[in-house]
Amino acid sequence: DAANADETGMACESRHTMLEIPMRCGAAICGRLRIRPRAGNPLSFSREDIRRLTTLCTMAACAMEGLGLYTEWPQEDHANCERTSSASADRADVAHLHPSILLQDATFLNAVLPFALSQARRHREPLSLVCVAIDRLGAIKQLLGKAESDRLIQHVAGTVGSLIRASDIVARLDDDRVVAVLPRAPRGSALHVAENICRAVHAKRPPDCQTPSVTVSIGVATFPSCAENVYSLFDAADEALAWAQKNGRSQAVLAHPRPMAGASQANGASSAV
Repeated sequence: DAANADETGMACESRHTMLEIPMRCGAAICGRLRIRPRAGNPLSFSREDIRRLTTLCTMAACAMEGLGLYTEWPQEDHANCERTSSASADRADVAHLHPSILLQDATFLNAVLPFALSQARRHREPLSLVCVAIDRLGAIKQLLGKAESDRLIQHVAGTVGSLIRASDIVARLDDDRVVAVLPRAPRGSALHVAENICRAVHAKRPPDCQTPSVTVSIGVATFPSCAENVYSLFDAADEALAWAQKNGRSQAVLAHPRPMAGASQANGASSAV
């Protein structure tokens, strides 16, 4: 069971002996959380308990991985961390990012974004999602190859990371989009950040890049004004991104606010009259 947990990143539970959850950040495992039962009492965890503990372990692994990006922190504590060759490659890829930013993957984003959104709901704070897509990336990949397009994506991710706060999250999705999660950022501030990203990417050409000019299109969505949950937040950002791509390159579009329940009822009443 423990070996299977290492492969899938999910928690595995023994009926009576121990609960073990890997602390995973990308392909790197920095440790494990092990919970043993008290004498004479078997372990009993609900699915929600395990989900929360897995999220906690993912965030802890991210924090430990982030420490390695700072030269002023000692590296001896990481000597016993389990690393794979792909994890080392990922670390090299993000070495040029903004010092306080670590580029995450879709797995990390799927684990942390629901938690961040629940905190925003609990504290009645906004949370914005900035979805960045490189214009004509498919053509660039066909013309110059995957290695060049990967360098370009890393360059865009580094530019995004240099323009946001250390507390924000940057992740690369499986479809090569770059997503930034901005807690406590209202719609106007998130759009301003997105517009700065557009200008910075267009003005700052990556070194030794064979592409003459690079532009991005960006969709911005904010909780709670544009969406009420993680799925609708992504849908709103994707819709805004589609509008940005349709209307031309190098621009950011803000998702439309969702209609409120009271407004919908009032519109229905006026239509009936």
